[in-house]
Amino acid sequence: MSEGLIYERIQGDYLIKCTKGIFQPKVTEFVANVYYNRRDFNFDLDYNSILREMLDEDYKLKDDSTIYTIYNNYGNIIATIRKIEAKKDSLLPIEREFNVDISSIVDEHGPVEKVYEIARMATMVKDPDVFKTLLREGIYGCSKDDLFVASLDSRVLRGLKRLGFPWFDLNEPKHYLGSLTCPVAVNVRDVNSKFIYDDLKLNV
Repeated sequence: MSEGLIYERIQGDYLIKCTKGIFQPKVTEFVANVYYNRRDFNFDLDYNSILREMLDEDYKLKDDSTIYTIYNNYGNIIATIRKIEAKKDSLLPIEREFNVDISSIVDEHGPVEKVYEIARMATMVKDPDVFKTLLREGIYGCSKDDLFVASLDSRVLRGLKRLGFPWFDLNEPKHYLGSLTCPVAVNVRDVNSKFIYDDLKLNV
């Protein structure tokens, strides 16, 4: 097994890989390309500057990151998402960018076992099953008392709410990484049970 690889499995025409604690610049470059080339996203910086910023941040957060990546049968990345575990000695990106106080959220919405930031969600296909697979991979193995935070594009947020994710607001939205982005959170125990339990065995 290669360094940092937690598991890999075949699902239909796709290969799903999960890695932890390693820097994957190709995955970061995929995300930057997806974001930068969306017609409805607008950036103040050029592509290379955006990519450098993302690479720097992903490298710094690699030890606390679990990355889920879906490949097609040609070995090309088609979708990815990452889960960053909150640690007491460092700030999550959402804390820095949106002035979010994780400790106050935990106090208000406890009991909370662990806090994860969902980040770098990107896909180049329109298949909704690929999007759902990414989310299920991220939830798999979590406790019902875990809390997810995320800074989500406003349109992606609406779609996730329709899937059964009752996100609640953490602060005001702002323009970030190309689009109007909303800082939000959700308790795993509040996620629509059908979405989780149809395909997963949640640790409860």
